[in-house]
Amino acid sequence: MTRSPVLPREILVLVLVVTMTAATGGVAGASEWYASDRFGVVRDQIAEEELDDYEYAMFIERSGTTETQTLYSEGEPIRRSVLEYAAWGEVESRLVRRVVSEDGELVATEHFRYWADGSLRSVKTVAVRGTTVEYRYLQGRLHEEWVQTAETTERTTYDRLGRILGRTQWEAEEIVERETRTYWGESAEDTVKEISVVVDGVETVRRYDEAGRLLGTSTARAGEVERDRIRVFDGNRLVEEREQSGGIARVWRYEYEDGMLVVERYFEDEELVKVTDYSHDDYTRVETLYRGGEPALRAYYRERTRVSEEVIRDGEVVRTREFEDSP
Repeated sequence: MTRSPVLPREILVLVLVVTMTAATGGVAGASEWYASDRFGVVRDQIAEEELDDYEYAMFIERSGTTETQTLYSEGEPIRRSVLEYAAWGEVESRLVRRVVSEDGELVATEHFRYWADGSLRSVKTVAVRGTTVEYRYLQGRLHEEWVQTAETTERTTYDRLGRILGRTQWEAEEIVERETRTYWGESAEDTVKEISVVVDGVETVRRYDEAGRLLGTSTARAGEVERDRIRVFDGNRLVEEREQSGGIARVWRYEYEDGMLVVERYFEDEELVKVTDYSHDDYTRVETLYRGGEPALRAYYRERTRVSEEVIRDGEVVRTREFEDSP
């Protein structure tokens, strides 16, 4: 005797409407068992007496233009899909899935749409609490992503390789943030070349080399550059950073030994301001502050804790201070 699938109220229930040409003439009546996996992928047909030999099994009932698929796990039904066929010709197909909590309350509804050739067109998830997420596909690839809440709407576009091309966010129909991206080439191996983000009229542009390293960042308002920073590499090592902002030209220079950073020098308008030494044996780093090109204060650190400092005048240490809470 064939088992009659009785589903608990908390499982997923799917209703699918798909395209079928008039020549198909419906689905013949039948009831069959198939081996399956946890994703509901149907495999070989099996007899009902063999159910105990499989962790997952699919029971398929066909009647007229309706097909009901019930997925079992260790003898218990866990998911049901109802497929309703119609001779619609070129009309796109649709699938609706309702996600229900263990208490039987609706959590979200998922809408699947397909192009006439059977390829996926969009997947839209509408949560009861108000968030809607929709993925749109074109020629088998992800083309757009929309995320909508009660306050904001966000749209992300992708190229044919699935890479982000742009992102726009609205609040009350007003654009509050816009991002665009360009790449070094048209292959999947080509990395991002430039990312531009505009927020509240301020545009920040980040530029990268083909290895994916950040080369520079600039910030502009109404077309006027407010901040521009450039990074210079020697092989794989960052050796210099230059920044122009607030009317001050800033430069950081880095020195290495055996591949390790040992000294960092910081300049403002070509005048030395600070030297950080990472090569000291007893301390994590030693910072020396300069005034008028001459050392004025030297601080010693272990990890992030300042343990002592020296006041320097005319090249001589005139005062030393130890910190009691230092390790």
